[in-house]
Amino acid sequence: MRNITIIFVAVLVLLSGCDRLRRVKSIGTYPQEAHGYDLSHHNKNIKWGRLQEANAQFVYLKATEGVSFADPCFKEYRRQARRHGMKVGAYHFMRPKVSGRRQFEYFKKVVGNDMDLIPVLDVEVKGISNDNIRQFVEACERHYGVKPMIYSSFLMHATHRSAIKDCKWWMAHYHSTARTDYDLWQFSDKKRVHGMQIDHNYINPRLTLEDFLIRNK
Repeated sequence: MRNITIIFVAVLVLLSGCDRLRRVKSIGTYPQEAHGYDLSHHNKNIKWGRLQEANAQFVYLKATEGVSFADPCFKEYRRQARRHGMKVGAYHFMRPKVSGRRQFEYFKKVVGNDMDLIPVLDVEVKGISNDNIRQFVEACERHYGVKPMIYSSFLMHATHRSAIKDCKWWMAHYHSTARTDYDLWQFSDKKRVHGMQIDHNYINPRLTLEDFLIRNK
C-alpha cells in the first residue's frame, strides 16, 4: 500500500508539472485583459474588429527605424486601434552606428505626444552601443517623463544591462520559460487570429495595463 501511495503522489506531481507547462503556452490561462499585439507595415489587411473580439486591450505599433524610416501604416493603424477600443503605444527600431539622441529626435518628430502607452526601444540587431542606448533612454525620459521599455531577447537584454537599468523589459521569447522578470512577453511571432499572422504578447500577471500607461498625457 505504501508503494502504491508513493506512485500515486509521483503521478500527481508529474501531472501538475505538465499542467503548469500548458498554462504557460495557453492564452486561456491568462487574464483576457492582459494581452495584446504588435504590428507594423509588414502586417497587411488587419481585421481590427476581430482583434477587438479577441479582447485585445493594447497594440504596439512600429513608428520609426534609424533616422530615415517612418512606418507608412503607423498613423492609420493608431487611428484604427483606438477606434476599436485598444490602447496604443509606439516603438522605435534602433539601428547601430547612429546617434541614439538623433534616433530619439526622429521618433519624437513622427510620434509626437499622441501615445497611450510608454514608448518602446527595440534593441535586436548586433552592433548597437550602450552609449547610443543610453542617449535614447535619457532623451526619452527628459521629453516624456518616463524611460522607454526595452524590447529584446535574453541575450540582448544581458548584453546591454548596464544601459537599460530601471527600464521595463519586453521579452522576446517563443518557448516556455521559468523567467518572471519580464514586464511584457512576446511569446509568439506566429499567432493566428482569424487568418492573420501577428505577434502576440502577454503582460506579466503581477502587472496590469495601468502600469504601461504614459503618465504625462
